[in-house]
Amino acid sequence: MKSIRVSCLALAVCFAMGTAITGCGNTAPTEKSTVQATDTKVAATTESKAEEKKPQKVTFVTQANDQMTESEKQLKAAYDGEVEIVSLPATELMPKIQVDAMSGTNAYDIYSTGQGAIQFGLQGIVDELPKLDDWDDIFPGSRANYMFGDKIYGWPVQADTCLLFYRTDLLEKAGYKEPPKTYDEFREMAIKMTTDVNGKHPGEAGFNEDKIEVYGSDYKGGNFDSNTWEFYNYLVANGGKTHEIDYANKTYKITINEKPAVDTLTWVVDNYKKFNVYPKGTINNDWAEFHTMFVEGKVALAVNFAYMFDMANADNSKVKGKFSAALMPKGTVKNGAVIGGWVISLASSSKKKEDALRFMKFVASSQGSTIYADTQGAMVPRQSDFQKKIDAAQGPMKVKLEQCLANLNNADSVDLTKLGASYDASVKIMNATINMALTGKVTPQAALDSAKKQLEDLLKKDKFLEK
Repeated sequence: MKSIRVSCLALAVCFAMGTAITGCGNTAPTEKSTVQATDTKVAATTESKAEEKKPQKVTFVTQANDQMTESEKQLKAAYDGEVEIVSLPATELMPKIQVDAMSGTNAYDIYSTGQGAIQFGLQGIVDELPKLDDWDDIFPGSRANYMFGDKIYGWPVQADTCLLFYRTDLLEKAGYKEPPKTYDEFREMAIKMTTDVNGKHPGEAGFNEDKIEVYGSDYKGGNFDSNTWEFYNYLVANGGKTHEIDYANKTYKITINEKPAVDTLTWVVDNYKKFNVYPKGTINNDWAEFHTMFVEGKVALAVNFAYMFDMANADNSKVKGKFSAALMPKGTVKNGAVIGGWVISLASSSKKKEDALRFMKFVASSQGSTIYADTQGAMVPRQSDFQKKIDAAQGPMKVKLEQCLANLNNADSVDLTKLGASYDASVKIMNATINMALTGKVTPQAALDSAKKQLEDLLKKDKFLEK
C-alpha cells in the first residue's frame, strides 16, 4: 500500500505539471525541455521524500502469556506499519527493560508493563507523553495510574478492577435478599454464612472453628502484591493512604499509621482472628489459592479482580449459576476499589521515536486498545467502548460488565505505584506488615507504626524525589 501511495503522488505532480505545459502552447522548445526536466526532478524528489517518511519498523516489548500470540496477530493485521512484538516472561520483563535502557543497546522502542510506567518515568527510562485526543474518555483511575503529578508516563491499553463476588444461594439461605452495601453488613453476612460441619456459625454454642465447611469470606495474605492490593480496596473505602506527595515542592509524608489505615487493618485482623470468617491458611493464600476456594464453593463473599468471574462461571465450576458480582461495599468514605491494567510507554533510548509514537497512538486508540484488551481477555480503558460492550452483552457477562463499570468509576490507583523504583520494596513492607498483624504478634497500630518507619527509611535510601 505504501508504494502505491508514493506512485500516485508522483503521478499527481506529473499530471499537474503536464496540464500547465499543455495550456501554454506558445512555449519555446527549450523552455519546454526545461519544464519537463523540472517535472521529472520534482516527481523524483517527491517520491524520495515519501520514501523517507515511510514508517520504520519499531520493536514493542511486553509480557508473555497464552493470549499474546493472538494479540500480536490481530494488532499487526490492523496496523499499517511494521512492528516487531517481543514477549518476555513476567520475571524477565522489568529487568530486561532496565538493562536495555541503561546499557544503551536500544533493543526496544516501546515498553508495555503493568505498573512500570511511573518507575521508569522517574528513572528517565521513558519519555513524558502528551494527552491523547480523547483522554477524558479514559477511566479517571486508569489515567491516574500512570501519572506522576501532571506528568503522563504511559497510555492505558487495558483496565482492570475488583468486584464483590457473592454466593446467591448462600445469601438466600441466610435470609438476605441482596449483597452487602457496607463493610459492616459484609462482616455481619460473612459471620452468618460461615458454617461448620454441624451447621453452627461463629458466636454460637458448639461452633467448631477447626471444622468449617464454608467460610463467610477470604483474604489473600500471600507473599507479594495480592496481599497489599486486596488491602487497598478496604483502605481507599475508608479514605486511607500510605503517603501523600506534594508534587510542586517535591516533598512527601508517610500516613500509613494514621486512623483510616489502623481501622482498616483492625477490620481485616478481626475478621481473621476474632470472627473466624477467613480460612486458617489465609496468611499463605495467594491468587491461585484464593480463587480456587471460591470456585470450589468454600467461600461466600470474596473481593477479587474480575478475572475470577469467568472461572466461577466455567462449566467445571462448583458455583456456576450460584454466584454473582456487585459494587464494592462502602467504607467510612466511599465504595472503594483499586484499579489495575496495562500501559504502553515510549523508551527514552529509542532512535525511532516518531514511528514508535505512531504505533503507540494506534495501540492506545479505541480500535487498538479494544483489540489488545479483547484478545487478552481484559477490559477496555475507555468509558464509551465499555458501554458498547455492555449494550452488546447478555446473561452473566452483562452482569459482570455492568458491575465492572460501576467499580471502575469508583476505582483508585494503589498509591504505592507513585513511589517509582521503591514500589516493589514498599509492597514487600506492606505485605509483611499486614501478615505480622494477622498473626496477632503485634497490634495493627504497632505494625503500621513500624511500616511508617520502614517506608521512610526506604524512600530516604532510594532518594525519592531528590533526583
